[in-house]
Amino acid sequence: MRWYIDEILPQYDIAFDSAEPYRDGFMLIQGPKKYILKHVDLDENRIQAISECKEYMYDRGFHGEERYLPTKEGTLLCEVDDNHFVLTEALRGRDCDFDNVEDVKIAAKALAEFHSASKGFVAKDPASFRIDLYKLPETYKKRLAGLAKMKKQAEKGRDLFDKKYLENVNFYLKQGEHALKVLEDSKYLEMCQQAEKEGQVSHNDFTHYNVRISDNGTGIIMNMENMGMDIVQYDLANFIRRKMRKCDWNIEDCQGLLDEYAKVCPLTPEDLKVVAAIIEFPQKFWRTANSYYNSKRGCVEKGHVQRLEEALSEQDLHSKFVDSFYKRYA
Repeated sequence: MRWYIDEILPQYDIAFDSAEPYRDGFMLIQGPKKYILKHVDLDENRIQAISECKEYMYDRGFHGEERYLPTKEGTLLCEVDDNHFVLTEALRGRDCDFDNVEDVKIAAKALAEFHSASKGFVAKDPASFRIDLYKLPETYKKRLAGLAKMKKQAEKGRDLFDKKYLENVNFYLKQGEHALKVLEDSKYLEMCQQAEKEGQVSHNDFTHYNVRISDNGTGIIMNMENMGMDIVQYDLANFIRRKMRKCDWNIEDCQGLLDEYAKVCPLTPEDLKVVAAIIEFPQKFWRTANSYYNSKRGCVEKGHVQRLEEALSEQDLHSKFVDSFYKRYA
C-alpha cells in the first residue's frame, strides 16, 4: 500500500507532515492532528450509506466514532488503480484492553450507545446498506451441514488435522444443533421484525481492536465498514464471546459487561436467550475446519492444527460457561 501514498495524499485538501504504517493502513500526521487512511473493499454507494449512518448517530449525540473526510472532489472514497481508500480523523485515545474490567465496561456502554443512537436510521439508498436480518438460522443450518460434509472428508484423510477433527466433530455437531434449536424456539424472528421496523444497526465486528478509550474515558468505536441492519443481540453475543476468551470463560466477568450495557439498552430474558444461542454455536471450530478443508492442504496444515487446538482447548470452559449462562440469564 505504501506505493499508493504519493498518489493518495494530493487528493485531500490537507497538508500532511508524515505517514506511518498503522494496522492495515497508515496514520497520517498534520501538526497535532492524526488521521487514519485505510484500504476498503467497498464502493462509493456503500461508503456513502455508512457515512449517512455515522452522521445520523452524531446528530443524535453519539460522538464516539471516526467520521469520513471527503477528497477535494467531494467523494468519500479515494481511488487509485481500482483500489479504494477512506480517510478519518483519529480521535485521541488509547487501545481498549479486554483484560481490564473498567475498559470492558466502557466498551459495553459505548456499544449500547451505538445501538441506541443508530436506531431509526434509514439509508437514502436502502439497497446500498447491508442487511443481515433473518439469516442466522439458515446460516447455522448450512454450517452444520458443512461440519457433517467435512467429517466425510476427514474420514478419507490421514493428516493430524483429520484425526483431531474426527475425535471432536460429533461434540460440536451436537452443540451446534442445540444452539440452532434454542434460536428457532426463541423470539428471534420477532426480534428481526422489530429491528426491521425500528431500523436497528449492528456493528458486526465489535472486537478489542475496534474500540479505543478516549482521553476523557469514553469509548471510541472504529472500523464500521461491516455495519448493517441486524438485531443488536448479535453484536452483544460476539462481544461477550471475545471478552470471555480473555478470562477463561469466567461467568462472573460477564455480569459487569451486561450490567453496563443494560443501563443504556435494557435486556430481557428473551434477548439473553438469543445471545446465549449465538455464543453457544461452535463458530471457531467451524471456521477453522472450513478454512482447512477449503484450502490447499500441505503448506497450511501446521497453522490450521494450531488453530484447531486453540478451539479444542476451550471446549470444556466454553461449555460450562454456556450452561451457566442459560441457567442464570435465559
